[in-house]
Amino acid sequence: MPESRPIDVNSEPDDLLSRPVLFSLRSNILLHELPGLGSEGHFLLIDLVTGQHFGLSNEQAAIVRTLQILQESVSFKDVSEACRQKFGITVSCFTIHSLLKDLDDLALINRKEFSREQIVAKQLKNRRAILERRQCDHLSSLLQWMKDSLEFYKHKLADHTSRISELKELLDLPVTTREDVRQNLHKLLPAGLNRYSNINWRSTSGTTSERMQTVHVGDYLEEVTQRVLHLNPCFEIETLGSPMCVLTTPVCSGLECHMDMNVPYERRLRYGRALFLNSVMNPVHFPEEKLEQIIEEMQKHQPRYLYCNASYAAALATYIVRKQPELPRLKTVLTSYDVTSKIHKRLLMQAFSCPSFEIYGLTEVSQAAMECEDGKMYVPHDTHIFEILDRDRRPVRPGEVGRLYVTSLRKYSVPLLRYQTTDLARAASEPSTTRAEFCFQRIEGRINDLISKPDGQFLTPRMVDDAVSRCESGIGWYSLVQKSENSYRLYLVPTLEYSTRSETQLSDLLAELLGPEARISVEPVKEIRPGSSGKFRLCYQEEPQDSLHNQF
Repeated sequence: MPESRPIDVNSEPDDLLSRPVLFSLRSNILLHELPGLGSEGHFLLIDLVTGQHFGLSNEQAAIVRTLQILQESVSFKDVSEACRQKFGITVSCFTIHSLLKDLDDLALINRKEFSREQIVAKQLKNRRAILERRQCDHLSSLLQWMKDSLEFYKHKLADHTSRISELKELLDLPVTTREDVRQNLHKLLPAGLNRYSNINWRSTSGTTSERMQTVHVGDYLEEVTQRVLHLNPCFEIETLGSPMCVLTTPVCSGLECHMDMNVPYERRLRYGRALFLNSVMNPVHFPEEKLEQIIEEMQKHQPRYLYCNASYAAALATYIVRKQPELPRLKTVLTSYDVTSKIHKRLLMQAFSCPSFEIYGLTEVSQAAMECEDGKMYVPHDTHIFEILDRDRRPVRPGEVGRLYVTSLRKYSVPLLRYQTTDLARAASEPSTTRAEFCFQRIEGRINDLISKPDGQFLTPRMVDDAVSRCESGIGWYSLVQKSENSYRLYLVPTLEYSTRSETQLSDLLAELLGPEARISVEPVKEIRPGSSGKFRLCYQEEPQDSLHNQF
């Protein structure tokens, strides 16, 4: 590509047809296609200098390809015509002009005077503004569609504008609750639902309340999950076409429901690449023959990654550490469904010799956030908007804990606006210094699993795990139960390494967490039973206090 003066991106887009495009895209950017996705975000534009990647639609990718192919100065009309002839895609001159403005804002147009540090700083600052603008545009269109198409939101949004110019304006819009969805599901279904060939009804696991139904259509789940995965560099070039194994509770999990725990291999292989591994009701008593079967099936399937509930995968990991069987080489272990104990995360990384990351999702909206290399959770700008709010539904301060509210931007079957989840999240102490997407520090656990110190201060499952996981060895599974205002009992399934020293260390760690007024006992047990949903509770109150839960 010839060295030429970049396009004057500050000019107004009038009379574009004959205007010359004097451009020079940087040579160190890569356009990567993501097979199996829909028309939006079908491509990633990867900056090989900074490692940032940007989702592009088919139209935008065609423009970039055309600009990379053309070897001389051309007009906007020439670029538009080349897109049509070479790729069969019609793009307007205005679309070309808008994309070039964004590319220049993202330092993807060649400017020799820019150092790498200047490119990183410019990308981060401008990309945040670009992403928020796109979110506002997408949200405005979605709100108008909701008002026009869905009976439930037609009434709920009757007194609200559809035009959103800044994300903070979300705070003026109404919240959607679980009870809203449960009572009005028929009013949240769009007309013409039956025309879709792929209609996927799902039920929540019922961990925190009565089970609730939702529906996904078309390739929504695949597309959104792909976007979430690609937030982590481990999956930059990976696709959901890669083989994977899933290990979780045999009770309905949102992905699969097989109460029969000995389903044949062929029936558990979905989409030609996702193998659901036979499970048990309680992983504390995972039969060795079933663990051997899992190893054999993983050797046969050769997964690129394991998607699991860490409480269940911990039994498999313990077996692997002890027996040292030959395993397929995994790229990563993804944990979900529940808060992952650091005890289990360490064990999984040891057993599979690869990193482990958490992925957060809800049956109601799909996967929604991904842990990345800096330990923070990131949210794709074009799939969801997250809010972490206090009891008055105002944003919490950096580093504080609040209830999580989720808006689904791409879901047109039972779309959810400011959906009030039962999960708590901790806001990031500061924005990411390398990423433009919204990030938060971590999921803290469910509101129903809160406990309190004797002084009334709340503790989340994640806070409890921060303390308990500092124990050097001896814990397989555990649950801290608050018996009364100042009485606590830690039930644990011990490993072979458990000793008197382990018990003393755990008592000291809990005393440090709960304070001097707490009466603490540690009780090794043969098993800890999961809840009716199959999920474990790292902590909970034996007699739930509404005053504690009402803090959020």
